[in-house]
Amino acid sequence: MNQGFKHWCTRRSGVRSVNIEEGIPLGAGSGGDDPDPEVDGARMVTAEKTLVLGGNHVAIQAQDPTPPATAGTPLITLLAGDLACTEGRIEMHAISQVRISTSGETAGIKMHQPSIDGLSLQVGETQEIYMKRGILPTDNFIDICDENIAIDGGSLPVIINSDVSITLSVANGASSITLTPTGITIQGAQLTVQGMALVGITAPMVTIN
Repeated sequence: MNQGFKHWCTRRSGVRSVNIEEGIPLGAGSGGDDPDPEVDGARMVTAEKTLVLGGNHVAIQAQDPTPPATAGTPLITLLAGDLACTEGRIEMHAISQVRISTSGETAGIKMHQPSIDGLSLQVGETQEIYMKRGILPTDNFIDICDENIAIDGGSLPVIINSDVSITLSVANGASSITLTPTGITIQGAQLTVQGMALVGITAPMVTIN
């Protein structure tokens, strides 16, 4: 066993460091004193350097507290950052699948989807997938919602490239634009070309039927 990792796996007789967050009283489910119906339970576990949770199945779950504690929105927060807010990293890795999904089971979206191998991202029918770089209005973003799919390069170019072909189509190919290394094919029941100032066609050979 690697010596640098060995101390992680050493069984210890007790908890090395358990601190209670200042200003939050202990209550039911906190591991502290007997529950007080007037307060909510909270517990904070810290380590000076490394804290390891191990098991064949490790689950972290946020749920409603046991009455009479006050219920809020169940929330799990993952945060990595130093005091200066300049460094921090969260790493997720799995051998076969990483799945992120939202919406309730009643919407037909399952938390477990073993048939998908790799990275799976799924949301409910009325929910949205939004990715944005930066905070300025001119920064680029991708937005997938129940109204449309928007890819906006902002102040930067958008590049889509393929070594074989790129096809843009609607209505299962009723109208399409296909780009290949040998040429560009535009197909549709009706084609309209309109120039605000000039339309030019230049080639050694032009055929119009």
